[in-house]
Amino acid sequence: ITDAYAALGRWDSARRAVAEAERRSGGDAPTRDTCAILRQLIALRSGGPEPAGTAYAPGAGPAVPGPADDLSWCRLHQLSSLRSFAEGRIGAAEGSMRDALSRARGLGDTYEGNRILASICELTQWSPTPLTQAIALCEELVRRFDGDRSLLVPVLLTRARHLALSDRVDAAREDIALVRVHCDDLALALGTLAADQTAGFVESLAGAHATAAGHYAAAADGLAALGQTRTAATLRLYTARER
Repeated sequence: ITDAYAALGRWDSARRAVAEAERRSGGDAPTRDTCAILRQLIALRSGGPEPAGTAYAPGAGPAVPGPADDLSWCRLHQLSSLRSFAEGRIGAAEGSMRDALSRARGLGDTYEGNRILASICELTQWSPTPLTQAIALCEELVRRFDGDRSLLVPVLLTRARHLALSDRVDAAREDIALVRVHCDDLALALGTLAADQTAGFVESLAGAHATAAGHYAAAADGLAALGQTRTAATLRLYTARER
């Protein structure tokens, strides 16, 4: 439920879901740890303040989850990946995601594993992965996630960027159009804004700078309304650059 609310950009609802899970846990330590990590993930993804309590991080001493607590470690590695990404350390971000994937596979958790695979795919937009390999990974995951449109969205947007960089702008536009259909059907507000950002990138590469500016501005306005002011400010700079 927390993940579903996050995908909709409903951060307060996501926080309440975490609080309810913790309330029902009966003091179970692994659940408590996972909830603490989820609060930090929500804060990082939403641009909100850090939650009170233990600041979990790999190597944080006795506060970290137990060694056999695969679920908490899985989420913790994802948190570490997001932090590394925010610092521009893409290699470290990918390494942490792969550690998370290993934990998810240890759990036999296909749901968590698929989410992590989508994140690894997204990271190829900033990593030195050759375009041919990055597109091949996207193609593989498009087939894998054929029945899960919420996971298809980030993979299709990643493929759109790679296709545009490969001078396949029309194919990139088709992927973005498909994403918009999925996001409209599923009410994925953040997915729609991500599509605007990607469309801005694609149209800029195509030389359609006025169109790119419109997409970037729409994404900036939407993210600002959701409280993600830092990313919105960056996109406003992109908008100004295209005009």
